[in-house]
Amino acid sequence: MAQGLKALVRNVKNIKGYRVYFEAAFGTKEVSLDAIQKAIATFKRTVTSKNSRFDLFVNGNKTILKDDEVMGLHLFRPPSLREQN
Repeated sequence: MAQGLKALVRNVKNIKGYRVYFEAAFGTKEVSLDAIQKAIATFKRTVTSKNSRFDLFVNGNKTILKDDEVMGLHLFRPPSLREQN
């Protein structure tokens, strides 16, 4: 994940079988940064969560997460949101 964009494109190009998927999705076997970004964005739009323990916590169930899980959550939340949960 911690790589430059040129390296990302090169690495994705080198994954055996990906060009077929790019052709099916984009009409070309060319692997480009634009195509990679579109593929990731399309995937992310399909990932949904509505009733996970995290969702329940955010929606008001303050006892659903263990203390260490809340502490871990705070590592990724800005300080302004930490006091809300």
